[in-house]
Amino acid sequence: MARLTGPLGSLEAHGKLAGILSYGKNQGGSYARKSPVERYSQSHLQRSCRAMLAFLSSHWLDALTNTDRASWEPLAAARTISPQQAYLRHNLQRWGNWKSPSVRYPPGGLQTNGFLLPQPTPTGQTGRVKWTWTALTIGNWWGMRIHRYPTTPFPSNRNSLSTVLLLNATGPHTAYELDVPPGTWFYNVVPFHKNGQTSTTVYNKTTTVQ
Repeated sequence: MARLTGPLGSLEAHGKLAGILSYGKNQGGSYARKSPVERYSQSHLQRSCRAMLAFLSSHWLDALTNTDRASWEPLAAARTISPQQAYLRHNLQRWGNWKSPSVRYPPGGLQTNGFLLPQPTPTGQTGRVKWTWTALTIGNWWGMRIHRYPTTPFPSNRNSLSTVLLLNATGPHTAYELDVPPGTWFYNVVPFHKNGQTSTTVYNKTTTVQ
């Protein structure tokens, strides 16, 4: 993991964070870049953790409000880390306990929705799956967990997580699930709210990748 002498994102960060980001310093100065990952070499647990971390780290700025980000400041101060690092650490711990992430700390305070989202449609391509959906309203939905399985029936466990799709705007959307091995795949699509509550409605999907 990354060793820090200051908050994550400071000039002194170096090392790796969950195998996703590499921090260091060279002649050109400090840098942060995506760590190389061998195709198809990840274990199910590694893929699951990396998928959740990628979702969380990508949407700290564009999906959380100022109020959401400020809610992590007390936890960050108690642990002498940055608010972003507190948000990442706490939500990865939640995921380790088979719970969806939340935008605020402590989780809660946001109402869940009484309506269901349009079902996303997977289209298998070469080495990837294209996901498309149209959102007419968002409310307090935050994302959809995409769980991938080689067979049916679908087992319920966090190790099957392949990617997480962001729900933050209405209208048509397209997202890609990358590095998918060839074959027929079965999916559970699990929406979750900003307060960390997971939907009781699960969509079952199937597609074939070349």
